[in-house]
Amino acid sequence: DVILKDKRAYIFENALNHGSLISKEIIDLTEKYSQRVLTLNKLKDIKEDSFFELLGAKAILFQRISPIESRNLKIANKLFFEKEGVKFKFTFEDFLKIDFSPLTANISNNQLVSTTEMTNFPSLGFVMELPNDERAVVVLDGDVLESIISSEKIFKNVLIDAEGKNFFTQKTESIFTTLLKEQRAEKGVITTKLGGEEILLGFTKLPNLGLSIINFVSSKKAFGVTKVLFERTAYFGLSLLFLFFIFGLLFSITLTRPITKLSDATARVSEGDFTEPVTIKTRDEFKVLSDSFNHMMSTINDLLLEKQDMIDELNLANEKLEDYSKNLEQMVAQRTEELRKANSFLEAMINSLDQGLIVFGEDKICKDVYTQASVELFGVEPSGKEFLEVVGKEDQKTSLEKWMSILFSEMIPFDSAKGLGPSSIQQGESIHSSNFKFIALNYYPMRSDEGKIENIVTVATDMTEEVIAKQKNKERESFVNMVLKLTNNREQFFSFLDEIDEIILDVQNILNDSEFDPDALDIKMLLIHYHTMNGGFGLFSVTKIQEHARSIEQKILDLKDQDIPHKEKHKQIKEAALSMEVIVEEFKESLVAVFGKDIESIKTKHEYEGKDVEKFRKLLVKYSHPKVVAKYEQMFIFSPVKSFFSGYEDLVKTMSQKLGKEVYPLQLKNAELRIPAEPYKDFFSTLVHLFRNCMDHGIESNAKRAELGKDPKGKITVDFKLDDDKTFEVVVADDGGGINPEIIRERLKEKTGEEFDDVSDDQIIYKIFDPEFSTRDEVTEFSGRGVGMSAIKEIVDEKGGKIILESKVGEGSKFTFKLPYS
Repeated sequence: DVILKDKRAYIFENALNHGSLISKEIIDLTEKYSQRVLTLNKLKDIKEDSFFELLGAKAILFQRISPIESRNLKIANKLFFEKEGVKFKFTFEDFLKIDFSPLTANISNNQLVSTTEMTNFPSLGFVMELPNDERAVVVLDGDVLESIISSEKIFKNVLIDAEGKNFFTQKTESIFTTLLKEQRAEKGVITTKLGGEEILLGFTKLPNLGLSIINFVSSKKAFGVTKVLFERTAYFGLSLLFLFFIFGLLFSITLTRPITKLSDATARVSEGDFTEPVTIKTRDEFKVLSDSFNHMMSTINDLLLEKQDMIDELNLANEKLEDYSKNLEQMVAQRTEELRKANSFLEAMINSLDQGLIVFGEDKICKDVYTQASVELFGVEPSGKEFLEVVGKEDQKTSLEKWMSILFSEMIPFDSAKGLGPSSIQQGESIHSSNFKFIALNYYPMRSDEGKIENIVTVATDMTEEVIAKQKNKERESFVNMVLKLTNNREQFFSFLDEIDEIILDVQNILNDSEFDPDALDIKMLLIHYHTMNGGFGLFSVTKIQEHARSIEQKILDLKDQDIPHKEKHKQIKEAALSMEVIVEEFKESLVAVFGKDIESIKTKHEYEGKDVEKFRKLLVKYSHPKVVAKYEQMFIFSPVKSFFSGYEDLVKTMSQKLGKEVYPLQLKNAELRIPAEPYKDFFSTLVHLFRNCMDHGIESNAKRAELGKDPKGKITVDFKLDDDKTFEVVVADDGGGINPEIIRERLKEKTGEEFDDVSDDQIIYKIFDPEFSTRDEVTEFSGRGVGMSAIKEIVDEKGGKIILESKVGEGSKFTFKLPYS
């Protein structure tokens, strides 16, 4: 048995080693050709013969499949077809017509596949990934793989593909196919039947290549020498057994008589007779044994005489033991009572704590030890329940179970690992919810004597009052900030409110017209309206309405991509629009507390300096001329353009703080220019998107500007011009990073799949005004939805104006808006 087990283990180990060596050679083969292909793929204008000379003589064909058809390539090794000893059923030109591209559709990277059936001679191919979403097929001479798998002469080797077929033929033994389906391990050895004959079989799976190596040898061949050894050993053992039988019979006669005497003496001793000694006259071991037996009888007889004394001593000891047992029971009862009182005291102290304490182990189950405050905080008794169930984090079960494993394994220090877990639990959507509660969580380890973490104590603290106080303080600060902005920028704010009324009316019209007509539901215009609300209310720190507008904007974006009936989509948008109307009206009513009177009565009034009014009075008395009328309009009808941009000064300052970018105060040139406000109010309002983009996209971080040798502080300027009373011009410029045309092209390619190489840099940058275009991967508080710039362009187009965009990477951008003057 030992020989058989050792032989079998040796064969199995040899099979596994052989399979591992073959798998390593195959993997090395694919890696070698993969590295060569990646290197050669970068070369341009390389000749066909040189390509295969560098790739390797065994390579027959290289084919590159690219999403860009112009980059597709297929070349074959002409020298291979011309070498002696290779016969083909087709010409070199016919070979080039074979299309291997279907292999790339359902074969993973570097997976080997037989191409014998396609090429009509033993060959193999593998697929590999190239940069720029390209893939390549490389076809090699089948002799490369044949030489690897036939290198061992003891085992028979078979290479099986993912479908259980021999790599170079379309058939194989069913036992191999069954084996690959049943065996889940990457490698192993088994004993099985093949063609009625027992075989020893080893297998090694190459999952990345989609292949498996089978090595097998018949038991008859493997154990031939061992079986001969077994037969000879059996004959030799039987001969020895016969000789031992003869000698044993002779010795038994000499042993029987002394043994009989000893047996009789043993019987007498068992009956209590110790008087008759055993007499044996031989001089062997039996004589020694008889003497020892006689000495034993004498000793036992002496011990029996001492028996009564020992019994008396035992009785006395037993009495003393009974007395000690009675005293011990009293001591245990007394100690138990002391421990009970101590536990009661500790339990009372723990339950008097306001904090919740629960303990869980590596099995994630909470222990019996917990405070009464835990039940009140978590609303459930923790004992015996999963920790994640108690803290209400079952929806994050997968990630939090990984976190708990990290805690107990101590892959990273405990103080660092505990920060990855849940730090708080919140009930209710906001502090204004009736069921709002905020519980802070902290964790402490309980270690064994060896320093290993056995349990973790979770400390829960009710922070509800503190959180509510902080949030209310934040809301008060936000309200004060809003009041300051509204009073300091009253004209611009009232102009914005007029625009909001128009937006709400336009939204109502869109929803009324589209109630039964899906084509009339102008999603693009709705997004522009709510994006304008988002930016405008944010400009004046009306955060509640700003957040509500942002949520409606996101809801419309989500509904746009959902495949739901028009009626349901229209209903949800209408409900959101009505909620905005209600919140805006409530806000207008609250403004009485800010301005001291009704908004409509304030909006109809203008404030002028007394000296200007006096100047006009004198002119009016002195002259009676059209110039007087013009002067009147300038002073009392027209407004200085700076009054519409004071809010943007605050916007630049606020974004500078939030983004951590230092920026000079917004510079307004020719800001005293007076213009008729009515035709341009909506245009001025939409410029909030441009200033946001200048700060978020244009101005670099302080560190980046210092690295480029720029002034660490960014700068944004606005210049106003009036050209011969025909054109009103607004120029907004920043000294930031500029607009990169290549980034625009990449984003357009991702969005449309089209190339824009034929569009010049000067023209491609105008794509930032396209609807839903953004270079942001994620939506942020300031940008990323692709709506703002398109809203500006729509307003300019409506007024018959035009936009001139100039930008240089690394130096900044300039936006020139030319609007008809009226």
